[in-house]
Amino acid sequence: MVINMLYGTVKTVDEAGRIVLPKEYRNKMNISSGTKVILCENDGKLTIEVLTPKCKLCGTAENVNEELSLCEECIKKVKEY
Repeated sequence: MVINMLYGTVKTVDEAGRIVLPKEYRNKMNISSGTKVILCENDGKLTIEVLTPKCKLCGTAENVNEELSLCEECIKKVKEY
């Protein structure tokens, strides 16, 4: 059951501890199956943030190889070195 309220959407946690993110939120945040998220608790509030992989060397979030945690440009530089 989904109830729109002043502060958001109310969802029920299932027996396995899961909740389903409403489609409108998934679309808005570009979340699909396999998307990694960060869960943080602060003062009794749980926040969910999409994990954006960043290059360990230069910090960019573009064209990052998640396995290596390096962007294509830095991979090229490392190979040339």
